[in-house]
Amino acid sequence: MPERFFNKRQIQKSILKILYNFAIELIQFILKKILTVAQSIPKVLVKFFITITLLIVGWKILYLFILPPGLLDGPLTHILSRQTIWVLNLFGQSNEYSYEWDKLEDIILFKNKSKLVIADKCNGLELLLLYAALIIAIPSNIKRKLYFIFGGIILIHCVNVLRCCGLAILKIQNSLMFDFAHHFLFNFVIYSVMMVLWYWFAQEKKDNTNAI
Repeated sequence: MPERFFNKRQIQKSILKILYNFAIELIQFILKKILTVAQSIPKVLVKFFITITLLIVGWKILYLFILPPGLLDGPLTHILSRQTIWVLNLFGQSNEYSYEWDKLEDIILFKNKSKLVIADKCNGLELLLLYAALIIAIPSNIKRKLYFIFGGIILIHCVNVLRCCGLAILKIQNSLMFDFAHHFLFNFVIYSVMMVLWYWFAQEKKDNTNAI
């Protein structure tokens, strides 16, 4: 009995040793593959991802732990609401649309009846900062970066105003397309505009590099 017990323990130890060695070899193999892939990635791309990560993490720390709540969201939401109302009244009947201010959101009114809520998460702040971070992360001269950052932010904000106008009209008409447009269609349009601007910026940089 003791001999059998001893053999059993020896077998268990041998199996554990084999599994341990296999695990070590597997980890070493994976690390080598990771290093090989990492070495094959262009340094410019590595620098881009490091820069964009630091910018996003830095912004989140600033936004969540340092800046007072609503310092940026509140004014941007009010601007978006006022400009949405202005555009709606411009193409509709005069003063048909208005808005009410709330501590957490703005409410678009149609003939003094609540129709659309514009919350802080709809003001496009995160999207604008993401766009700016993408531009900053690409190597280029400061003048060109500033041109694309401010020009792009204005364009993206204008598209967001038109998005809110479209949602307000769909809400007033009780359209079945409202939810689809709200969660998918208009968001796709805004992100597409942002990515086209970013691609344009990156492509011009590539063309200039090839020209040199």
